[in-house]
Parts: sequence; structure tokens; C-alpha cells
Amino acid sequence: MQRKAILLITIILSLSLLLSACGQKSAAAVSVIGEDEAKQAGLALINQAFGVEETEALAQYQELPGEPKPDNGVPHYGGRESKRVYLLMVASKEAGEESYTAKVDAVTGIAFYAERNMSYIELTAEQQKQAESLGTPETYNPNALIPAQQDAEQLVNEYMKPLLGKEDSVLRVFPDMIETDSVDFPKVRLEYFVLTESGRIYHIELCWPTMELIFVEIRD
Repeated sequence: MQRKAILLITIILSLSLLLSACGQKSAAAVSVIGEDEAKQAGLALINQAFGVEETEALAQYQELPGEPKPDNGVPHYGGRESKRVYLLMVASKEAGEESYTAKVDAVTGIAFYAERNMSYIELTAEQQKQAESLGTPETYNPNALIPAQQDAEQLVNEYMKPLLGKEDSVLRVFPDMIETDSVDFPKVRLEYFVLTESGRIYHIELCWPTMELIFVEIRD
């Protein structure tokens, strides 16, 4: 009986080591792009989205855990168990924080995320007065900005044109959340989902009251 137990334990340990070795070999087999290629892709998306001409960025390679799928709970992200990305940060010339950030898929080389730091957006005196009329972060009513969000749907279409080029076009714009916090207030994020003719989905955010584009993410 003792021999059988020892044999069973030996088999289990051998299988565990074999599976671990296969997993490491599989992970090592995944090739990723270099920093220079990631910077090129990320800066291109930043410049297209926000109409700037940034040329320098810091790149940081990351491996993000997969996201669980609702149907079976198996972790995966975009068909893979983990998401290998480069995080790009464009530093502000006036301050020590990032003015723009981007994310690039380290396997495909596709830039799928770009964000502008909203703290660098300056309001005019009229916009400041308009923003202050909202009250405080705790008391403002996001529903009061629904008309502004709806009116800006055509503006979202215009912002999408440089991102899509001539190969794709907007099929429909769906208004989504209206959000802010104690850091951003009295600026507010107006969120949208955009469906293109090719079936691709974008997540877009505008800054109210300037209505400037501050966020773009390719969701599918």
C-alpha cells in the first residue's frame, strides 16, 4: 500500500513538472516586437487621435493577466491567456507627469489605446463659469449633460476620421457614461462607443465643456 502511494505521488510530480515545462516553453515561443517599433506605433496613434506631433516616449513592457470569460470563467484576453503590451508615456515639458499615454499590443504591434491627460486642458473664462455651474463632484447631476453628449455625436464622427482613414467609416455612435471625480471636476468625461462599417468597436471620451478628444481605445 505504501509503495502504491509513493508511486502515485511520483507520477503526479512528474506530470506537474512536465506540464510546467511545456507551459514555459509555450510562453517562451511567443515573440514580441521591440521598443522602437512599439514607440512608432504608439506615437502614431497619439498624433492621429489628438492632432499633435510627439516624437519621444518612454516604453515599458508589461504582461497583463487574462480577463475571465463570462461563459466558462477561463481567463483569456483577446484569445490569449495573457496580454503582452508596451505602455508608452509622453512626458510633459512643463511638469513631471505624462501628458499622453498609449498602449501597444506587443505581439501584433497594433496600438489600441491612447489617452490625453485632462489636467492639461485649460478652460476659457466662459467655460470655467459654465463648468462651475455644475456644483460639486458630490452634488452635480450627470443627466444635466445628456443634451451636450447627444449634440456631440457628430463631433465624435469628425474625431474618428483621422483614426479610420479611407479604409473604414463610422456606422453608428452610441452615447454611454457621463463621469467625473474630485481630480477632474469641474471637467467631465462624456463617453461613447463607436461601431464602424468593418465591425470594429471603439471607446471614445470627450472632455466637457471644451469637447476635446481625451481617450480612444479599440475594443474589438
